[in-house]
Amino acid sequence: DWLVAGKMEYPDRSSASYRSLTGLIDRRVDLDRSIAPADSRHHAALCVMASKVAYENEAFIRDVVTRRWQMEFVKFYNCWNEFESAYTAQAFVFCDKAGPDAELVVVAFRGTPAFDAARWRADLDPSWYKV
Repeated sequence: DWLVAGKMEYPDRSSASYRSLTGLIDRRVDLDRSIAPADSRHHAALCVMASKVAYENEAFIRDVVTRRWQMEFVKFYNCWNEFESAYTAQAFVFCDKAGPDAELVVVAFRGTPAFDAARWRADLDPSWYKV
């Protein structure tokens, strides 16, 4: 019998365990612990990972920042785009310590979604550029 009994389960897109398709393709979220925080490469690696997780939902980002990176999540922002009359940009802020003692503050922005053809077309439109 080819029929399987059961029900369809839909993932909770707002949960800390939900990942985008891009996040499922490249599952890395941990920082390279072989690079000491005092090393300048640590900041570069942190920025790369922050840029990568920026495409996930707020709960996922908050979990990665606090539990895996052991840093202080500050805030997630949805930014209004007046031209498109929509919230098209997102960013999040985190720091190494809570309060005024923070020595490192990172702001990570979400760019064009990988599978948004309309935005890619707009990004690649050179008509605004004059030679």
